[in-house]
Order: sequence, then structure tokens, then C-alpha cells
Amino acid sequence: MKILLPKKDPNIVRSGRYREYPRIYSKLDSYVTKILQAHHLQPRKVTLWDRGISSFVFVLGGKKKLALKISPRYSLFSEAKFYQKARQAGIPVPKLFAVDTSKKLIPYEYHITEWIVGKIPDELNSKDLYRCAFELGRMFVRLHQIKMDGFGLPTSKGWSHKSWLSALKEFSQKEASLKEMKKLFGHGMVSILGRILRDPKMDIHKPRLTHSDTGEDQFLVIKKNGKWMVEGVLDPGYFISGDPLIDLAGAMITWNKSAYRRGFYDGYISTHSLKKEEQYRLLRLRFLSQAWGATVVNRTNKKDGSGMAQDALKLAKKIG
Repeated sequence: MKILLPKKDPNIVRSGRYREYPRIYSKLDSYVTKILQAHHLQPRKVTLWDRGISSFVFVLGGKKKLALKISPRYSLFSEAKFYQKARQAGIPVPKLFAVDTSKKLIPYEYHITEWIVGKIPDELNSKDLYRCAFELGRMFVRLHQIKMDGFGLPTSKGWSHKSWLSALKEFSQKEASLKEMKKLFGHGMVSILGRILRDPKMDIHKPRLTHSDTGEDQFLVIKKNGKWMVEGVLDPGYFISGDPLIDLAGAMITWNKSAYRRGFYDGYISTHSLKKEEQYRLLRLRFLSQAWGATVVNRTNKKDGSGMAQDALKLAKKIG
């Protein structure tokens, strides 16, 4: 059994990546070996498939491929809960085989899931991307039927937040500092953000299952009978319980392609007509999501960050 790691990761100091990444990378082979031994797995080959900002995903090759995810930065407890709940709604998410959040075997959390065959739809033409996003939007209406009993992230002691607004506030503080946002947008935009995060109309009292990271790179497609179809939904974001409109807002961030944004929205509203109060919240969640995204992108790409900021300004004008 071979563990295939590039001798030198060209992105090892990639901007925005977890600061401990280089040290962890040097020990990955020993971590993987311990995990495989503990779960009595003997794959023919182990390949590092994805090096994200804060996690590592390996393909365990054999008769039945598996995926191993090691997460040094974020808890996988909520991701596992999301997958378990989403399967109840018939959403194509990976089946869980093992989850270890104890950090006893290795100093980080990990899980092992089935490997979903498919590809990220970045190469699809606009027509196929729209159709897949439309299908995904309809799926998320089903996902949002699942009732939850808390807000934000589940922990071993309960939920991370007592209200939806408090979850939004904490995420805003972690995602983009006020200093960064003032520099990019100016005081007026930051003032709008503050008003939204204090607006009682933005709070909800019946939380639903959410993904909260609905970009076009978070799902897989496969071609069946000549048509591209959604095959898998992956990697939920910062919180998995709250206002379902956060998923619609995330899909409409302008770092996603236009066909994806239109398809997801059209698919969603084809089975769920938005009420007036939902339209009110969606516009403001779109502004928050767009502003957060622009701030993050601006750290590494000033041109793209500026363009996304202009899109956030357009939403701000609609809010007034």
C-alpha cells in the first residue's frame, strides 16, 4: 500500500490557508497509516486528492473506493450530523463509515465516507450548469424541510448559539473583520451590515437544516444517459442549522457563474414561492454573503475583490 503525497506541495503557503498547514503536511503519511490500521483498512493505494484551506482529503483505492478527510482546523462533528440528516431528505451525500472527533488517535478530527464518483461542474456549458443547478435548488427545498432544535453548530454539549442572529454575528466577525470591511467598502456599508445584524426581522425561531456553503464547487455531477445530473452534495459550511435562505443567498454570490446562480434560484422557487418576509430576509442575507465573500477574495485578489464589492454595493442600494 502506497501513500501518494507530492514531495513538495506548491501551494503549501497558500494565502488564507491554516497557519499550521506546513507542519501537518510533513506528518500526513504517519497520520493516515495510523487511521488505516485502527479501522483495519488495506487500500491498494492512498492518494491525496484535495488540499483545501484547512483540510486534507484522501482517496482510498480498492474494490470500493473510500474518502478519508482529516480536518486540523474545523470540527467534523457538524459535518457528520449534516450528512446523517440530509440523507433523510434523499439528498445525495456521502455515506459515513467512521467519525472520530476525540483527537486521541491523531491530534486532529477525521472521518471516512464512501467515495462519490463525479466531477465539480466547472467545465459544464451554461445550459448544462443551469439544469444541474435547477435540480440542486429543488433538492434544497427538500433539505430545508428538516426541522432542527438549535442554531449554528451542534456540539457534544448542545448547540453553539441560542438564536439565529447570534450565529450570524459570530460568523460575520470570524469571516471578515470590521477593519477589512471598512477599508474595502467604507463606513456606510459597514453601517448597513450592522443594522442587518441587529434587525429583529432577520431572526427566525424555527431553525431548519442548512448547508451554508452552497457554491458551485460544493457539489458533484455525473453524466447519465447523455445528461449531466447532480450526484453528490459535499462539505457543509460554518453552521448547519438556521435560516434556510442562507443557502439561497450563498448560491447567488457572484463568484458563482451566472448560469449556476439563476438555475439554483429558479429551481428553488419552482417548488417554494417566497413570502414577503422571506424576500426581505433573502435580500439582506445576499448582501451579507456577498460582502463577506468580497472581503475574503480581496485578501488574495484585489481586482476580483473589488468587482465583488461593487456587486455588494448594488444590493446595498436595494436595501436603502
